[in-house]
Amino acid sequence: MSPRELSSTDVGTLLASLAIALVLGAVIGFDRERRGKPAGLRTHALVCVASCLAMMTSEVLGGATGHDSLRGLNAVMTGIGFIGAGAIMRYGRIVHGLTTGATIWTAGAVGVAVGAGWILGAIVATAAAVLVLVGLRAVEHALAIGGQLSCLRVQIAAGHPFPADMIGRLTDMRFEVLAVKIEPGADGAPTEVCLHLEGPVDYASEVAAAVLRSHEHVADVRVAPWSS
Repeated sequence: MSPRELSSTDVGTLLASLAIALVLGAVIGFDRERRGKPAGLRTHALVCVASCLAMMTSEVLGGATGHDSLRGLNAVMTGIGFIGAGAIMRYGRIVHGLTTGATIWTAGAVGVAVGAGWILGAIVATAAAVLVLVGLRAVEHALAIGGQLSCLRVQIAAGHPFPADMIGRLTDMRFEVLAVKIEPGADGAPTEVCLHLEGPVDYASEVAAAVLRSHEHVADVRVAPWSS
């Protein structure tokens, strides 16, 4: 099939494949969107559609010129890998974006499967991805080695430094500070500090929050959801 010889059947196949890729990519990205990740529903849908189109283009060109379409597959998956790697960031011992990077790569693979005409494989892979993202999160947290992982957002009164002595108190209580991210407030606004902790008990986040609230310069403490 030449790019200039598209029949109505070919156009229908193209539109149907891109529509399926869009829906499956959006399904994978929904969990990331719901959890407020930068790469969410639209990003995953676009990656899946683009991968589908790239694979279909490779098949078309391969059929017209005799080139191996597997080269197109290799190029697509390599490019998606770069996009996924761009979503990964590290703060101290905390690594953010690994799951998002993996879902982007998965969306790319699903798009490739749709583009190659393997719709059943794409649907099964999407279902498996959703199961991993939603169904295994509770299991992952339950198996966390060392205790519960907590994320606390602490507001420090304007004009006061972060109470470093609180870190010592938390350490004495067997909390491990994994990462500290300080966001200075502008124009007299409170400074916000994000603390990632690992605690020894199920109620670790509440205990750590109570310890921080006892400091005179701490204006507010919120327990934020741990994200992966």
